[in-house]
Amino acid sequence: MPGKTILEIPADEQEQMLTELRQARFGHLLSLHILLLCAHGHTPSEMAAFLFCARSSVDRTVNAYRRGTLDAVPTPARDGSDEGHRRPSMSSLTRSLVAIIKRVPSAFGWCRTRWSCQTLALELRVRRGVKVSREYHPAMAA
Repeated sequence: MPGKTILEIPADEQEQMLTELRQARFGHLLSLHILLLCAHGHTPSEMAAFLFCARSSVDRTVNAYRRGTLDAVPTPARDGSDEGHRRPSMSSLTRSLVAIIKRVPSAFGWCRTRWSCQTLALELRVRRGVKVSREYHPAMAA
């Protein structure tokens, strides 16, 4: 009999849980977990096992952090306050935008039949906490 904190979950149910986790987890959240586990002395193999991700994801995150090119790390506010901000990666924003566009605006509570650029920008702000212009276009940003 398993202990109080051990669960026996059927393999097909575990696979479904992993699929949902991977779809819901934004890249920056995985990166932050990797960095914190790394700072606590865990090996890349341990981190990959803990986080249900590939070892290459761990290596890629650590290397990007060392180069200073990782978008997931909060940056200090320019005014010196404690309010830091994070700039999500373009691919992450693009995935979010595509996921939103695939559904009708009413599914998100909008009284509209079609998306407008302004409504999409507002929805991205609500869903991802990023402010983009209604003229924003991922292919033009860099």
